[in-house]
Amino acid sequence: YQSSLDLGQATYQGIRHLPKAHELVQHARQQLVSRLDYHCEKYPHLFQKVIDILTAELMPILRESGMSGQVEYVTDLRLFNDHPRTAQILIDILTDRGFKILIDILTDRGFKVRVAVTFG
Repeated sequence: YQSSLDLGQATYQGIRHLPKAHELVQHARQQLVSRLDYHCEKYPHLFQKVIDILTAELMPILRESGMSGQVEYVTDLRLFNDHPRTAQILIDILTDRGFKILIDILTDRGFKVRVAVTFG
């Protein structure tokens, strides 16, 4: 299917400025790589703290519950409230590792991370 050949000219002209899915994915991947390098270079202490939290707290839960397809992790670590950048670092690291992430910041109760585990 080539929309430029199959669609009417007015229809194609109306939508051609919209990016295709593969273009968005490629651009998003490039941005992710840039952000990870930026986090590591500009905020090495926070970057390492997030890696330590992932290693010590979240990965054991993912290993135990991975087959369920989704894990919910709630933490009251002040790091996430004191340094908002840590949430983006966490998202970027887990995204790079192939996880789908949803984060809820619970202002008075802590920080909740939902991780979707996908295979294949």
